[in-house]
Amino acid sequence: MKRLILASVALAALAAAPAAAQVAEPRAVAENVAAAIEENFFDEARAHTIAADVRAAAAAGRYDIPNEVDLAAALTATLHPHDGHFRVEYRPPQPNAPARPNGGFGNDARAAYGIPNVTMYPGGIGVVDFRLLADFDPDHFQAKYALDAAFTMVHGSQALILDLRDCAGGSPTMVGYIVGHFFPDGANVYNTFHSRRGDQDESPPEQPASGRRLDTPLFVLTSGRTGSACESVAYTLQAAGRATIVGEASAGGANPGGLLPVGDNLAVFVSFGTPVNPITGRNWEGAGVQPMSAHPSPRRSHAHPSRSKPHSAHPPTKPPVAKRNGRSNPSALNPPFTHATFATMPAITVHAASPSRTTASFSVATAAPHSCCSHSAKINSPSPAQRRCSASPSNAAPATASPP
Repeated sequence: MKRLILASVALAALAAAPAAAQVAEPRAVAENVAAAIEENFFDEARAHTIAADVRAAAAAGRYDIPNEVDLAAALTATLHPHDGHFRVEYRPPQPNAPARPNGGFGNDARAAYGIPNVTMYPGGIGVVDFRLLADFDPDHFQAKYALDAAFTMVHGSQALILDLRDCAGGSPTMVGYIVGHFFPDGANVYNTFHSRRGDQDESPPEQPASGRRLDTPLFVLTSGRTGSACESVAYTLQAAGRATIVGEASAGGANPGGLLPVGDNLAVFVSFGTPVNPITGRNWEGAGVQPMSAHPSPRRSHAHPSRSKPHSAHPPTKPPVAKRNGRSNPSALNPPFTHATFATMPAITVHAASPSRTTASFSVATAAPHSCCSHSAKINSPSPAQRRCSASPSNAAPATASPP
Protein backbone atom coordinates (compact mmCIF):
# COMPACT_ATOMS: atom_id res chain seq x y z
CA MET A 1 0.00 0.00 0.00
CA LYS A 2 2.84 2.41 0.89
CA ARG A 3 4.49 1.83 -2.48
CA LEU A 4 1.18 2.38 -4.25
CA ILE A 5 0.70 5.70 -2.44
CA LEU A 6 4.23 6.83 -3.31
CA ALA A 7 3.71 5.86 -6.95
CA SER A 8 0.45 7.79 -7.06
CA VAL A 9 2.13 10.89 -5.61
CA ALA A 10 4.93 10.66 -8.19
CA LEU A 11 2.44 10.35 -11.06
CA ALA A 12 0.48 13.31 -9.76
CA ALA A 13 3.66 15.40 -9.60
CA LEU A 14 4.52 14.51 -13.18
CA ALA A 15 1.03 15.39 -14.32
CA ALA A 16 1.20 18.75 -12.56
CA ALA A 17 4.63 19.63 -13.99
CA PRO A 18 4.49 21.98 -16.99
CA ALA A 19 5.19 20.48 -20.38
CA ALA A 20 8.56 21.28 -21.92
CA ALA A 21 8.42 24.50 -23.90
CA GLN A 22 8.60 24.12 -27.65
CA VAL A 23 10.36 26.32 -30.19
CA ALA A 24 8.45 26.74 -33.42
CA GLU A 25 11.39 28.02 -35.49
CA PRO A 26 14.77 27.11 -33.94
CA ARG A 27 16.68 28.37 -36.96
CA ALA A 28 15.00 31.76 -36.66
CA VAL A 29 16.18 31.95 -33.05
CA ALA A 30 19.72 31.07 -34.18
CA GLU A 31 19.58 33.85 -36.78
CA ASN A 32 18.48 36.31 -34.11
CA VAL A 33 21.45 35.24 -31.99
CA ALA A 34 23.84 35.75 -34.91
CA ALA A 35 22.37 39.19 -35.65
CA ALA A 36 22.61 40.28 -32.01
CA ILE A 37 26.28 39.32 -31.95
CA GLU A 38 27.05 41.09 -35.21
CA GLU A 39 25.45 44.30 -33.98
CA ASN A 40 26.72 44.38 -30.41
CA PHE A 41 29.88 42.31 -29.80
CA PHE A 42 32.78 44.62 -28.92
CA ASP A 43 35.12 43.31 -31.65
CA GLU A 44 33.41 43.89 -34.98
CA ALA A 45 35.70 41.59 -36.98
CA ARG A 46 35.29 38.74 -34.52
CA ALA A 47 31.56 39.42 -34.36
CA HIS A 48 31.19 38.58 -38.03
CA THR A 49 33.24 35.40 -37.59
CA ILE A 50 31.21 34.22 -34.58
CA ALA A 51 27.92 35.01 -36.31
CA ALA A 52 29.07 33.03 -39.34
CA ASP A 53 29.80 30.03 -37.08
CA VAL A 54 26.28 30.21 -35.64
CA ARG A 55 24.70 30.43 -39.10
CA ALA A 56 26.79 27.53 -40.39
CA ALA A 57 25.79 25.36 -37.42
CA ALA A 58 22.13 26.27 -37.96
CA ALA A 59 22.34 25.38 -41.66
CA ALA A 60 23.84 22.02 -40.69
CA GLY A 61 20.82 21.30 -38.46
CA ARG A 62 22.66 21.46 -35.14
CA TYR A 63 19.97 23.72 -33.69
CA ASP A 64 16.92 21.88 -34.97
CA ILE A 65 15.88 21.34 -31.38
CA PRO A 66 12.27 22.08 -30.36
CA ASN A 67 12.94 22.23 -26.61
CA GLU A 68 13.90 25.75 -25.46
CA VAL A 69 16.26 24.62 -22.70
CA ASP A 70 18.12 22.19 -24.98
CA LEU A 71 18.30 24.77 -27.76
CA ALA A 72 19.82 27.29 -25.35
CA ALA A 73 22.44 24.71 -24.30
CA ALA A 74 23.33 23.92 -27.93
CA LEU A 75 23.77 27.60 -28.81
CA THR A 76 25.84 28.19 -25.67
CA ALA A 77 28.13 25.30 -26.62
CA THR A 78 28.90 27.10 -29.89
CA LEU A 79 29.37 30.55 -28.38
CA HIS A 80 31.11 30.05 -25.04
CA PRO A 81 34.54 29.10 -26.46
CA HIS A 82 34.67 32.50 -28.16
CA ASP A 83 34.10 34.51 -24.97
CA GLY A 84 33.72 33.56 -21.32
CA HIS A 85 30.50 35.57 -20.97
CA PHE A 86 28.71 34.14 -24.00
CA ARG A 87 25.63 32.12 -23.12
CA VAL A 88 22.02 31.67 -24.16
CA GLU A 89 19.47 31.53 -21.35
CA TYR A 90 15.92 30.27 -21.17
CA ARG A 91 13.95 32.96 -19.38
CA PRO A 92 10.29 31.94 -19.05
CA PRO A 93 7.73 34.57 -18.10
CA GLN A 94 7.24 35.01 -14.36
CA PRO A 95 4.00 36.96 -13.87
CA ASN A 96 4.14 36.72 -10.07
CA ALA A 97 7.84 37.51 -9.71
CA PRO A 98 8.67 40.40 -7.33
CA ALA A 99 9.52 43.70 -8.94
CA ARG A 100 13.19 44.27 -9.61
CA PRO A 101 14.72 46.64 -7.03
CA ASN A 102 15.48 50.17 -8.18
CA GLY A 103 19.05 51.32 -8.61
CA GLY A 104 20.54 48.76 -10.99
CA PHE A 105 22.19 45.39 -10.64
CA GLY A 106 22.34 43.86 -7.17
CA ASN A 107 20.41 46.58 -5.36
CA ASP A 108 18.55 44.22 -3.09
CA ALA A 109 18.53 44.85 0.65
CA ARG A 110 17.35 41.28 1.22
CA ALA A 111 20.72 40.07 -0.12
CA ALA A 112 22.67 42.71 1.85
CA TYR A 113 23.66 44.36 -1.44
CA GLY A 114 26.03 41.47 -2.13
CA ILE A 115 27.94 41.71 1.18
CA PRO A 116 26.35 39.09 3.46
CA ASN A 117 29.11 38.81 6.04
CA VAL A 118 31.77 41.02 7.62
CA THR A 119 34.02 39.65 10.36
CA MET A 120 36.82 41.03 12.51
CA TYR A 121 38.87 38.12 13.82
CA PRO A 122 41.07 38.15 16.93
CA GLY A 123 44.36 39.79 16.13
CA GLY A 124 42.69 42.41 13.94
CA ILE A 125 42.15 40.40 10.76
CA GLY A 126 39.19 41.80 8.85
CA VAL A 127 37.28 39.68 6.33
CA VAL A 128 34.67 41.06 3.94
CA ASP A 129 32.63 38.43 2.09
CA PHE A 130 31.34 39.49 -1.35
CA ARG A 131 28.77 37.55 -3.40
CA LEU A 132 28.25 40.23 -6.06
CA LEU A 133 29.25 43.84 -6.68
CA ALA A 134 26.04 45.87 -6.65
CA ASP A 135 25.67 48.95 -8.81
CA PHE A 136 25.02 52.45 -7.53
CA ASP A 137 24.42 55.91 -8.97
CA PRO A 138 23.71 59.40 -7.57
CA ASP A 139 20.01 58.54 -7.17
CA HIS A 140 20.54 55.12 -5.60
CA PHE A 141 23.42 55.04 -3.13
CA GLN A 142 22.24 52.08 -1.04
CA ALA A 143 24.91 49.68 -2.35
CA LYS A 144 27.62 52.27 -1.71
CA TYR A 145 26.36 52.75 1.84
CA ALA A 146 26.48 48.97 2.35
CA LEU A 147 30.14 48.87 1.28
CA ASP A 148 30.93 51.90 3.43
CA ALA A 149 29.40 50.14 6.43
CA ALA A 150 31.36 46.95 5.73
CA PHE A 151 34.69 48.74 5.40
CA THR A 152 33.96 50.84 8.48
CA MET A 153 33.49 47.66 10.52
CA VAL A 154 37.01 46.52 9.59
CA HIS A 155 38.56 49.97 9.60
CA GLY A 156 40.97 49.11 12.41
CA SER A 157 42.12 45.83 10.88
CA GLN A 158 45.83 45.01 10.87
CA ALA A 159 45.31 42.99 7.68
CA LEU A 160 42.31 42.76 5.37
CA ILE A 161 40.93 39.81 3.39
CA LEU A 162 38.48 40.32 0.52
CA ASP A 163 36.68 37.00 0.04
CA LEU A 164 35.66 36.83 -3.63
CA ARG A 165 35.42 33.05 -3.89
CA ASP A 166 31.68 33.12 -4.53
CA CYS A 167 31.51 36.55 -6.15
CA ALA A 168 30.14 35.99 -9.64
CA GLY A 169 30.21 39.53 -11.04
CA GLY A 170 28.65 42.93 -10.85
CA SER A 171 29.12 46.60 -11.58
CA PRO A 172 32.27 48.37 -12.85
CA THR A 173 31.20 51.34 -10.71
CA MET A 174 31.55 49.24 -7.56
CA VAL A 175 34.86 47.82 -8.81
CA GLY A 176 36.34 51.30 -9.00
CA TYR A 177 34.95 52.29 -5.63
CA ILE A 178 36.34 49.20 -3.88
CA VAL A 179 39.76 49.43 -5.50
CA GLY A 180 39.97 53.16 -4.77
CA HIS A 181 40.24 52.41 -1.05
CA PHE A 182 43.72 50.95 -1.59
CA PHE A 183 45.40 53.55 -3.82
CA PRO A 184 46.11 57.27 -3.57
CA ASP A 185 43.87 59.65 -5.44
CA GLY A 186 44.73 59.84 -9.14
CA ALA A 187 46.58 56.50 -9.34
CA ASN A 188 46.72 55.15 -12.88
CA VAL A 189 45.74 51.57 -12.08
CA TYR A 190 42.13 51.28 -13.32
CA ASN A 191 41.01 49.24 -16.30
CA THR A 192 39.67 50.97 -19.41
CA PHE A 193 36.83 49.27 -21.30
CA HIS A 194 36.97 49.53 -25.08
CA SER A 195 33.77 49.05 -27.08
CA ARG A 196 32.28 49.94 -30.43
CA ARG A 197 30.47 52.82 -28.71
CA GLY A 198 33.52 54.38 -27.06
CA ASP A 199 35.75 53.90 -24.01
CA GLN A 200 34.97 53.94 -20.30
CA ASP A 201 37.23 53.37 -17.32
CA GLU A 202 36.73 52.06 -13.79
CA SER A 203 38.01 55.13 -11.96
CA PRO A 204 36.32 55.59 -8.57
CA PRO A 205 33.11 57.64 -8.81
CA GLU A 206 33.43 58.78 -5.17
CA GLN A 207 36.09 59.28 -2.52
CA PRO A 208 36.24 56.41 0.02
CA ALA A 209 33.85 57.34 2.82
CA SER A 210 35.72 55.30 5.45
CA GLY A 211 39.18 56.47 4.36
CA ARG A 212 41.94 54.92 2.31
CA ARG A 213 43.96 51.88 3.34
CA LEU A 214 47.24 52.48 1.57
CA ASP A 215 49.41 50.40 3.91
CA THR A 216 47.09 47.70 5.22
CA PRO A 217 48.29 44.22 4.13
CA LEU A 218 45.66 43.03 1.68
CA PHE A 219 44.71 39.52 0.55
CA VAL A 220 42.10 38.49 -2.00
CA LEU A 221 40.58 35.00 -2.02
CA THR A 222 39.58 33.67 -5.43
CA SER A 223 38.16 30.44 -6.84
CA GLY A 224 36.85 29.13 -10.14
CA ARG A 225 33.54 30.76 -9.17
CA THR A 226 35.06 34.24 -9.04
CA GLY A 227 33.88 35.96 -12.20
CA SER A 228 33.64 39.11 -14.26
CA ALA A 229 33.66 42.33 -12.18
CA CYS A 230 34.87 40.42 -9.12
CA GLU A 231 37.83 39.24 -11.18
CA SER A 232 38.46 42.87 -12.11
CA VAL A 233 38.96 43.74 -8.43
CA ALA A 234 41.48 40.93 -7.99
CA TYR A 235 43.28 41.59 -11.29
CA THR A 236 43.60 45.34 -10.72
CA LEU A 237 44.98 44.92 -7.20
CA GLN A 238 47.37 42.18 -8.34
CA ALA A 239 48.63 44.09 -11.39
CA ALA A 240 49.50 47.09 -9.23
CA GLY A 241 51.24 44.89 -6.66
CA ARG A 242 48.81 46.00 -3.96
CA ALA A 243 47.35 42.62 -2.92
CA THR A 244 48.28 38.98 -2.66
CA ILE A 245 45.86 36.69 -4.50
CA VAL A 246 45.26 33.39 -2.73
CA GLY A 247 43.25 30.34 -3.79
CA GLU A 248 42.40 29.12 -7.26
CA ALA A 249 42.45 30.67 -10.74
CA SER A 250 39.29 32.65 -11.37
CA ALA A 251 36.68 31.96 -14.07
CA GLY A 252 38.32 34.02 -16.81
CA GLY A 253 35.39 36.17 -17.94
CA ALA A 254 36.70 39.67 -18.55
CA ASN A 255 34.35 41.14 -21.14
CA PRO A 256 31.14 42.68 -19.75
CA GLY A 257 27.85 42.97 -21.57
CA GLY A 258 24.16 42.21 -21.25
CA LEU A 259 21.30 39.92 -22.18
CA LEU A 260 19.50 40.53 -25.47
CA PRO A 261 16.16 38.82 -26.28
CA VAL A 262 16.21 36.54 -29.31
CA GLY A 263 12.65 35.14 -29.21
CA ASP A 264 10.86 32.13 -27.69
CA ASN A 265 11.77 33.17 -24.12
CA LEU A 266 15.47 32.97 -24.94
CA ALA A 267 18.14 35.65 -24.50
CA VAL A 268 21.80 35.78 -25.49
CA PHE A 269 24.47 37.44 -23.34
CA VAL A 270 26.74 39.49 -25.60
CA SER A 271 29.92 41.22 -24.42
CA PHE A 272 29.79 44.91 -25.29
CA GLY A 273 33.33 45.81 -24.20
CA THR A 274 36.73 44.49 -23.20
CA PRO A 275 39.00 45.84 -20.44
CA VAL A 276 42.65 46.77 -20.79
CA ASN A 277 44.77 47.24 -17.69
CA PRO A 278 47.19 50.20 -17.85
CA ILE A 279 49.97 48.19 -16.17
CA THR A 280 49.75 44.83 -17.94
CA GLY A 281 48.25 46.04 -21.23
CA ARG A 282 45.84 43.09 -21.24
CA ASN A 283 43.14 41.42 -19.13
CA TRP A 284 42.14 38.08 -17.60
CA GLU A 285 39.86 36.74 -20.35
CA GLY A 286 40.23 32.97 -20.68
CA ALA A 287 43.20 32.62 -18.31
CA GLY A 288 41.52 34.04 -15.22
CA VAL A 289 43.31 35.78 -12.38
CA GLN A 290 46.18 33.55 -11.33
CA PRO A 291 46.81 33.31 -7.58
CA MET A 292 50.26 34.13 -6.24
CA SER A 293 49.72 31.45 -3.60
CA ALA A 294 47.74 28.59 -5.12
CA HIS A 295 45.75 26.41 -2.74
CA PRO A 296 43.10 24.41 -4.60
CA SER A 297 41.07 23.32 -1.62
CA PRO A 298 38.78 20.28 -1.79
CA ARG A 299 35.06 20.82 -1.46
CA ARG A 300 34.00 20.93 2.13
CA SER A 301 32.08 18.03 3.57
CA HIS A 302 28.87 18.47 5.53
CA ALA A 303 30.80 18.45 8.80
CA HIS A 304 30.13 21.29 11.17
CA PRO A 305 32.56 24.17 10.47
CA SER A 306 34.02 23.96 13.95
CA ARG A 307 34.93 20.33 13.35
CA SER A 308 36.44 20.74 9.91
CA LYS A 309 40.23 20.72 9.75
CA PRO A 310 42.36 22.49 7.15
CA HIS A 311 43.88 20.08 4.65
CA SER A 312 47.61 20.60 4.55
CA ALA A 313 50.95 18.88 4.36
CA HIS A 314 52.60 21.82 6.10
CA PRO A 315 53.52 21.67 9.77
CA PRO A 316 51.65 23.97 12.15
CA THR A 317 52.75 27.56 12.17
CA LYS A 318 54.43 28.31 15.50
CA PRO A 319 53.83 31.69 17.06
CA PRO A 320 56.87 33.95 16.90
CA VAL A 321 58.55 34.98 20.11
CA ALA A 322 60.70 38.07 20.18
CA LYS A 323 63.72 37.73 22.51
CA ARG A 324 65.66 40.15 24.64
CA ASN A 325 68.84 39.06 26.39
CA GLY A 326 68.13 35.50 25.30
CA ARG A 327 64.72 35.42 27.02
CA SER A 328 61.24 35.57 25.54
CA ASN A 329 59.81 39.05 25.39
CA PRO A 330 56.26 38.93 24.01
CA SER A 331 55.73 42.63 24.70
CA ALA A 332 58.29 43.46 22.01
CA LEU A 333 55.85 42.32 19.34
CA ASN A 334 53.61 44.87 17.68
CA PRO A 335 50.14 44.84 19.34
CA PRO A 336 47.69 43.31 18.64
CA PHE A 337 50.13 40.81 17.12
CA THR A 338 51.15 39.39 20.50
CA HIS A 339 52.40 36.05 21.65
CA ALA A 340 49.11 35.49 23.48
CA THR A 341 47.17 36.17 20.29
CA PHE A 342 49.04 33.54 18.34
CA ALA A 343 49.00 31.03 21.14
CA THR A 344 45.21 31.09 21.16
CA MET A 345 44.50 31.90 17.52
CA PRO A 346 47.33 30.75 15.25
CA ALA A 347 45.13 30.49 12.15
CA ILE A 348 41.93 31.89 10.69
CA THR A 349 39.57 29.76 8.68
CA VAL A 350 37.15 31.63 6.45
CA HIS A 351 33.91 29.67 6.40
CA ALA A 352 30.76 30.16 4.37
CA ALA A 353 27.08 29.40 4.63
CA SER A 354 27.21 26.55 2.13
CA PRO A 355 29.01 23.22 2.66
CA SER A 356 30.22 23.45 -0.94
CA ARG A 357 32.42 26.45 -0.23
CA THR A 358 36.16 25.96 -0.12
CA THR A 359 38.10 26.71 3.03
CA ALA A 360 41.15 28.96 3.21
CA SER A 361 43.24 29.18 6.37
CA PHE A 362 45.35 32.20 7.19
CA SER A 363 47.98 32.52 9.87
CA VAL A 364 49.34 35.96 10.54
CA ALA A 365 52.70 36.34 12.19
CA THR A 366 55.35 38.93 12.78
CA ALA A 367 58.96 37.89 12.89
CA ALA A 368 60.52 41.07 14.24
CA PRO A 369 59.94 43.90 16.69
CA HIS A 370 57.68 46.69 15.53
CA SER A 371 60.62 48.98 14.79
CA CYS A 372 61.84 46.57 12.12
CA CYS A 373 58.52 45.73 10.52
CA SER A 374 57.28 47.12 7.25
CA HIS A 375 53.75 47.07 5.93
CA SER A 376 54.60 44.77 3.02
CA ALA A 377 53.09 41.29 3.13
CA LYS A 378 54.88 38.27 1.71
CA ILE A 379 53.56 34.77 1.15
CA ASN A 380 55.74 32.02 2.61
CA SER A 381 58.85 34.19 2.65
CA PRO A 382 59.66 34.95 6.28
CA SER A 383 62.37 37.45 6.93
CA PRO A 384 63.76 38.84 10.20
CA ALA A 385 62.93 42.34 9.00
CA GLN A 386 59.47 41.78 7.53
CA ARG A 387 55.99 41.02 8.76
CA ARG A 388 54.83 37.70 7.32
CA CYS A 389 51.23 36.92 6.49
CA SER A 390 51.21 33.28 5.50
CA ALA A 391 48.32 32.12 3.37
CA SER A 392 49.29 28.47 3.69
CA PRO A 393 46.75 26.17 5.31
CA SER A 394 48.02 24.89 8.62
CA ASN A 395 47.20 21.97 10.88
CA ALA A 396 46.83 24.33 13.82
CA ALA A 397 43.34 24.56 15.21
CA PRO A 398 41.66 27.47 13.48
CA ALA A 399 39.45 30.10 15.03
CA THR A 400 36.23 29.84 13.09
CA ALA A 401 33.21 31.98 12.52
CA SER A 402 30.09 31.11 10.61
CA PRO A 403 27.70 33.63 9.09
CA PRO A 404 24.47 34.15 11.00
